[in-house]
Amino acid sequence: MAVGRKVLKNTLFLYLRMLVTVLVSLYTTRVLLSQLGVMDYGLNSAIGGVVAMTSFITGAMSNASTRFFSYALGTGDQDSGRRIFQSTVTIYALFILLIVLVAETAGLWFVRTRLTIPAGRETAALWVYQFAILSLVVSFFRVPYNSCIIAHERMDFFAWSSVAEVLLKLGAVFLLVLGRGDRLILYGLLNFGVTALVTAIYVAYCRGRFSECVFRFRFDRKDTGEILGFAGWHFVSSMGDVALDQGINIILNIFFGPAVNAARGLAYSVRSQVRSFVGNFQVAATPQITMYYAAGRKERMQRLLLQTSKFSFFLMAVITVPAFIGADWLLGIWLEEVPEYTVLFVRLLLVNILADSLGGTMNIGINATGRIGAVYILFRYYSMPPEYSVICTIAYSLVSIVIKVVIYSRNAGFQAREYVRGVLVPDILVLAVILGCLWPCWHFLDLSSTVVMLGVMALGAAVSAAAGYFIGCNAEERTVLRNLVKTRLRHD
Repeated sequence: MAVGRKVLKNTLFLYLRMLVTVLVSLYTTRVLLSQLGVMDYGLNSAIGGVVAMTSFITGAMSNASTRFFSYALGTGDQDSGRRIFQSTVTIYALFILLIVLVAETAGLWFVRTRLTIPAGRETAALWVYQFAILSLVVSFFRVPYNSCIIAHERMDFFAWSSVAEVLLKLGAVFLLVLGRGDRLILYGLLNFGVTALVTAIYVAYCRGRFSECVFRFRFDRKDTGEILGFAGWHFVSSMGDVALDQGINIILNIFFGPAVNAARGLAYSVRSQVRSFVGNFQVAATPQITMYYAAGRKERMQRLLLQTSKFSFFLMAVITVPAFIGADWLLGIWLEEVPEYTVLFVRLLLVNILADSLGGTMNIGINATGRIGAVYILFRYYSMPPEYSVICTIAYSLVSIVIKVVIYSRNAGFQAREYVRGVLVPDILVLAVILGCLWPCWHFLDLSSTVVMLGVMALGAAVSAAAGYFIGCNAEERTVLRNLVKTRLRHD
């Protein structure tokens, strides 16, 4: 079976982690919004967006280091793993120096002169910016250790440490009630403290468990060249994703101010939690895919790639469909005050998630610059409302599916028709069935009733799951899923 028990067992660890982190993270956001207020919450989101413009390096290098660690484990070469770790740490140190230089010059100038900052909050904004830079630097330093944990498939530690981190962040938010002075500045300081503490835990764990995690700067031309070469396309993709998300966030701040940043920030919190459902499955599958490749088992690797892409869409549909239906009701329960545009942003972002997942696990950021430019033109010259920032993104996501399929087929060694037949066609059929079943409910039923709303949401989840199982999966995949449920993942 292509989707092995080990992948699903590790996925189980990650989903248990996710259930806790999602609930705690959403509650933390609720408390933070209450403590900071809409304006300061939006200001924090906008400033964080400026710093996060450089975080594309984390995503690209994380993928590269995880791949090379997994490859070394697949071949049994411990010396290679140690060299890869040391080379990765060295690369990150150089990137950190570059990021700090850019952030303290061009980034600082942008915050001071271009962001819309409410009167009297300029000093607080600069403090928050500095703490955000420090948090980013510490997070960068954690990435090689995080990649090593994923490569070794220690998802239990990954799960528990993530739970500990969100609980610490919740504790930091509660401390705002007791703290004196400016709450926005205090939150920046506490958030940095939590990030530093969790990173120290990661370092201690890896150095105690994995022989390759020996901290030493090492510049090996061959290893460094291979890592950066592999990360090249991931740099493009990650840079596009980050530039798109944070670039549009900054544009919204310039044209509409911190209040709209707050609405978008809340909507992106929801999007982040929803995407984590599928991200857990993909994280658990990635080391297995790389090890199959290293061991020369390419047919098994290709089957797992296709199935991971298809199942990712099905899992996403089970979550996004009921969340779309009940967005207004769910936000009313979650937040004491729901800022204007939040419900609309959430629903459009859920549609965008499904549009992105139609292309499977291959992320392409080539057209991000075009999307940002289009959004700026819509706001600057046509005075369009804020929601067009997401509508434009959805349109580009649909167009990019063709690019994803072409690049996927070239890099993975598949013919494009295999990906279309094995992933896109089942995804589209499942989506058509979901829309056909639920559109009459959305159009004709009174969703202002809590009972009706919960019933339609439950129906949405059930229809999505049933359509994915009976229509999206073939007979072999259904058999695999039934067997995995029966055995309850007891054996590796």
